[in-house]
Amino acid sequence: ILLTPMYVSANSGKLKQDSIIECNGEKIGYHGSDKHYHKAVEKNGEWYAEGDILTDICNNSTKVVDNTNKKNVESTVSVDKEQNAIVTSTINVDNDIVTFEKCVDGDTAHFKLNGEVLKTRFLAINTPESTTKHEFYGKEVSEYVCNKLKNATKIELEYDEESEKLDKYGRTLAWIIVDGENLQMDLVKSKTEYEFHVNRLNSEYQMTIEFAMSLDHDIDIASAKEEVKMLRKEIQDLGNVNMEAPAQYEEINNRYEHLKTQYDELVSSKQKILDAIAEMDEIMEKQFKETFDNINNELQGVFTVLFGGGKAKLFLEDPSDILNSGIDIDVQPPGKKVQNIRLFSGGEKALIAICVLFAILKVRPVPLCIFDEVEAALDQGNVERFAKYIREFEETTQFIVVTHRPGTMEQCDVLYGVTMPQQGVSQLLKVKLKDAIDLSEESEAQA
Repeated sequence: ILLTPMYVSANSGKLKQDSIIECNGEKIGYHGSDKHYHKAVEKNGEWYAEGDILTDICNNSTKVVDNTNKKNVESTVSVDKEQNAIVTSTINVDNDIVTFEKCVDGDTAHFKLNGEVLKTRFLAINTPESTTKHEFYGKEVSEYVCNKLKNATKIELEYDEESEKLDKYGRTLAWIIVDGENLQMDLVKSKTEYEFHVNRLNSEYQMTIEFAMSLDHDIDIASAKEEVKMLRKEIQDLGNVNMEAPAQYEEINNRYEHLKTQYDELVSSKQKILDAIAEMDEIMEKQFKETFDNINNELQGVFTVLFGGGKAKLFLEDPSDILNSGIDIDVQPPGKKVQNIRLFSGGEKALIAICVLFAILKVRPVPLCIFDEVEAALDQGNVERFAKYIREFEETTQFIVVTHRPGTMEQCDVLYGVTMPQQGVSQLLKVKLKDAIDLSEESEAQA
């Protein structure tokens, strides 16, 4: 619909009563003087024109219809052909007016000619027939505009509803976008925390995530946290941690195991030795007791021979501990009663010792026995008895006697001596006593 404000004037006046219609909630009416519609205002039962309502209605309607339904505008072209023709004529008038204005300072005759032409065209447009047609088309246009306004209002309401829905959807979409961004931030945060905990699991606990997930998770979190807190406090109380401790522990543990093995072997060996000693002690105790008793038995006979009577006996100071017990002797020479052995003379003590020695030799003979002046403290009679008693062992024992006593030398088979024929020169002499006796007897016989 093409409507221009050229046909609308600002005049106001009484409107025709039969031309009053309602359009888009407003009353409009037809003005007879300018032959156009105006906004109708009722005063004292009469309707009067107010403002250029047709211009506002046409412009607003054109904008609404053009924006919402261009196809309806195109469909009205055929209906408004004659109106377009009028508009076209009006445009020509406008052009002529422009031309007239340009020629104001020009040729007057030309101006009058153009004025006549314009007047003729204007009269041709404002003929009664044109006026009637204009009124007819004005009513149709008014009704059409009212319908279009109603449709535009309805479309505008629908548009507003859709706009509200669109705004609602937009706000919802904005919320969804914000929630999505928050979720994305939470996802990034969760990934960061996950990587942090995985790294912490590897660095602090030396475990992989797979191994940690394979462990038993049926534990009390609160108690586990308390235990971890307590363990961390104990670790903190330990002070600085020696990172070489595992290697040092391994080295020391290997040395400890080696020493412990040796210690166990020593303890085992010691126990075996102690067992052997205990066994040997038992055997030695038995053998010692037997030997001691046998020596005691032989001692009495030897003592009687060397002392010419009396009695002698050995006894243990602690019979309960035979191996560690001391040995004492109780002797009674013939004609004497002595309570303490320390009261005997040196010769008697020496002879008592010789008696014990001979008793031992009788029980346990030895192949060789060396006497070094054992009879030095004896008197001559006891020396002779001593030397003669040695002969009783000549079948089992060989004696080497170091002596200066003639009585002992007389009982020897071979004499060894050292002489010094010259000053500073020693010479060893060996004399068989039997050969010396035979030689002495031959010398005496020859004499």
